Amino acid sequence: MALNPEGGRRLHVLSLLERGRITTAQAAEALGITPRQVRRLGRRLQQHGPEGLACSPRDSGSPRILSRLPEDLVAWSPNIDTRARRE
Repeated sequence: MALNPEGGRRLHVLSLLERGRITTAQAAEALGITPRQVRRLGRRLQQHGPEGLACSPRDSGSPRILSRLPEDLVAWSPNIDTRARRE
């Protein structure tokens, strides 16, 4: 999977960080993300290589999908709008 320009920029900044040329705070500022996100990206880069920086679709659906709730929970909760429950 090819990196988009943003992924290429992330790869460049993270490689500078890995070589000790910049700090985590500087990498975060350069990428416009938090230092925690920089550390997460660094782990993904180590685990999956440059492909790990590419955007990937998430497997999980919306937690608000009512069809996944048990019937007894839907019947018990007065705040759930059952009109949205369609199967």
